[in-house]
Amino acid sequence: MQWSLIFEDVRIRPSFDRLDRNQKVLVVASYLYRQLRLMRAFDQCYCENLSELFIHALDVALSTSGEPGVTQGEVYKNIPDTDEYSEQEGSYAQNLMIALNYLLLFVLNNDQIDLSRCVEMSLQNIDLINYEVNENYDEKLVTSKEVDVVTDLVVSALRASRGQLFSVKDAERLASNHYL
Repeated sequence: MQWSLIFEDVRIRPSFDRLDRNQKVLVVASYLYRQLRLMRAFDQCYCENLSELFIHALDVALSTSGEPGVTQGEVYKNIPDTDEYSEQEGSYAQNLMIALNYLLLFVLNNDQIDLSRCVEMSLQNIDLINYEVNENYDEKLVTSKEVDVVTDLVVSALRASRGQLFSVKDAERLASNHYL
């Protein structure tokens, strides 16, 4: 799946384009947060603690508190190598940490390509999960469900005040109905 299949959808694009930068970060951070259980599964499988860094980095991206550049460097250094972490949980965590890295790069540079790369990396996990269940899964159906999820996140973000800073608790609240 790709960014364009979800975020360029006619039901999403006009509303997403109306969001300010902070609201866009909230939508994408919430979209990542819904996969938190995959990071926790990695931690449990490998006795690691990437979930804590994942949550902290989302909070930095949302609130712009702390130092996004330092946090981005920390996230980058901790992207799991699937040669070392060869179980499926390693792939999930790798995709999420790469996605998070791109989100932080967007916060630092405000380059839309980083936001699309972020979403595309998180969509890798959606593909993997569905492929594990059924190698012949209906990609159009899955894409439609993802469009529904993002539509709900965008509508919720539009209700927030423009220019407002957010926290990881806001992302958790928005993601709460959409966990994987």
